[in-house]
This record gives sequence, C-alpha cells and structure tokens, in this order.
Amino acid sequence: MRAQKFYNLTKIKSLFFFTDRKKIYDLKQVLKNLPQKTCIIFREYDLTNLEREELATEYLKISRQFGHSFFVGKDFNLALKIKCDGVHFSDHDLEKSLLKIRYSCKKNKLIFSFALHDTKNLFYLRKLSPDVTFLSPIFKTSSHQNQRPLGLFNYLKISKIFYKKIAKNNFFPLGGIDLQNLRRLNKINLTGFGAIDFFKNL
Repeated sequence: MRAQKFYNLTKIKSLFFFTDRKKIYDLKQVLKNLPQKTCIIFREYDLTNLEREELATEYLKISRQFGHSFFVGKDFNLALKIKCDGVHFSDHDLEKSLLKIRYSCKKNKLIFSFALHDTKNLFYLRKLSPDVTFLSPIFKTSSHQNQRPLGLFNYLKISKIFYKKIAKNNFFPLGGIDLQNLRRLNKINLTGFGAIDFFKNL
C-alpha cells in the first residue's frame, strides 16, 4: 500500500531518505516518487570507491531532476567531487577527524549531517554543531535489530534539552518509522524525519 494514500507528507517540512539498495529493489523509482525537496542521504558503503562514485553521480542526477537535495554518507571528498549538497556522518565515525571535516564543510558550503545512535555521545553535538541532527533508533528497526530503541519518551526528553541549545530547528527522529509511529510523532508537532523502508511504499 502506498504511504501517501494514508498520510499527507506535504505537511512535513523536512524529509530524509537514506538509500539502501539491498532493502529497496527499484531505488531509482523511489527517488522519482519522493515528495519534492526530499533530502537523499546516499549510503551504499559496501561498494568500491569507483562503484560508489558512479552510483552517487547517477542518483544525484535523478535527485536534481526531481528537486531533491543530495548528501553523501561518510565521504567528504566524494561529496566535493560530485558537487552535491552535503555530507552525512554518525557517532560510529568518531575515530575520523570529524571536527576537521566539519570545518571543511563550512568552508566549502556543504551541509553537515550527523546521526547520534548512542546517548553517551551527546556531548559531541556541542563540538560538531551539525546543520542537521538525527537521533536513532527511536523505534525498533530492521536496520539495527539488536539495538534497543530509545522510544518516544526518551526522544522527547533529549530533544527538549538540545533543541534550542544545539540543533535548533534541525533535530529529527530516525529509525523504525512507519505509518503508526509517524502518527505518534505527529502529535508532538513533527517537522521532519529520516527513514528507509517508509519511503519504498510511496
């Protein structure tokens, strides 16, 4: 069933689609079906550098045709090379020189997106001051089956603390978002969210 048939996504300001060609067979078609101005976060980390560049370039072209923005996950140099809109990292990448990358993003006018999977790493948000911040997983997800979800209460608690101080208006839930959970989130005046599986049903 198509998600848009049961939920009006146009009233949500910021939508983020995380690519995963292993979970979504016809990813190109999904890109075409997404609501306009969705942000595509390109993952596909199992590919070689050349394969990843070729696929990112192809998806970027489609994204531009349909009015979407495009971020590259975990590869600042590739983001620069293909001239996309931003890069995405997470607290799984803390061994990298993220502060240096963050500075380079500002210098090169790239948006810096960051996903937090462990609340023990919350203090990194102050250092990195991301342009876009995700808290994950909020609900049980097929992508991280062994990870305990934070739940709606903890998401609200954390977002209340960091919303104004760090993330401003760009603090979003990620992980396990389906129609039922989306309706629960909408009760708290949801402005945006990130997902994989949700968008394959558009």
